[in-house]
Amino acid sequence: YRPKQERTQTMKAGISITELAQQIDHQSKTKRDYLADSRKVYMTPDTNKLEIDLTQPGADIQRVEDFNVKPHAGKQIATWAGIPSKYYERMPNDLRAVNVNHWLKNEPGQRMVRTLDGDVRAFMSDSYRPLDNIDLAQAVIPVLMEQPEMRVESCQLTDTRMYIKALFPNIQSDLDPKIGDIVQAGLTIQNSEVGAGALSVDPFAFRLWCLNGCTTNVGQRRRHVGKRQGEIDTAEEFYRDETKAKDDEAFWMRVQDTVRASITEEGFEKIAQRMRDTKEQELGNPIAVCEIAAKRFGLNEAEQGGILQHLVTGGDLSGFGLLNAVTRYSQDVED
Repeated sequence: YRPKQERTQTMKAGISITELAQQIDHQSKTKRDYLADSRKVYMTPDTNKLEIDLTQPGADIQRVEDFNVKPHAGKQIATWAGIPSKYYERMPNDLRAVNVNHWLKNEPGQRMVRTLDGDVRAFMSDSYRPLDNIDLAQAVIPVLMEQPEMRVESCQLTDTRMYIKALFPNIQSDLDPKIGDIVQAGLTIQNSEVGAGALSVDPFAFRLWCLNGCTTNVGQRRRHVGKRQGEIDTAEEFYRDETKAKDDEAFWMRVQDTVRASITEEGFEKIAQRMRDTKEQELGNPIAVCEIAAKRFGLNEAEQGGILQHLVTGGDLSGFGLLNAVTRYSQDVED
């Protein structure tokens, strides 16, 4: 652990909550979703733009819109077409278009194409269920603001994710009164509108001793999966129907309930007690334990090595030491 005089705030600040709200509002006004038969989608060989033929049956004038393809959407297109992503990225424009267009025409099926500011940001299954950042923000931010001492420690909106980390300093617990090991209540809120992860609301404990946050798995989580849309042989702009809107309304109410329940003293004390219990768990061989943890949580070799380094450096070979090694290593990762 870092000596007290060297400790600084380690959460990644990102942008302010006001900037986040402004960006989300802008995106809500400029994003468009389309349901398209893949045979109505075409990749241009010179620019690798994605064209969507929106001409409706019986129309006199053809309506085609074209969009630049963002890197995340490009990877999704490659995955759908069965093209290795590294090869997809290396191909020149004309060869990439030939490959993609072949499968668009010869493997027909419906796709949801999500666009923003003239770019394709996601190329997804027609069973994808939009749970958008604007709805999440409108559900949780007012609840967070009900807490007088709430402090937003970190928030960001990237091409693939939105996240907010909020602290509630008035709700805290002492893991070890002998040394004054204080943890404060926090909440992590995440979402991806482009298939890069589920929507989740997770309580976490912020340890003042080392300024790391340990997220727990007792929150609200929902994957963006719904029923497939009815078969179409054209392309059209996608609008959620009334039934889905009602279902979403109930879901957002459950999210609000989760947020409120997560920032009570009683709820946080349960999390703190789970952390105390890990102090009694002896690990044994730290190398073997880190290998098991890596398999359990899908960590790569570099992440496994980083956690092992902090575990050994920390000198606490208990479950609590492993927990803190993970949260400490998270501060070394850029993303």
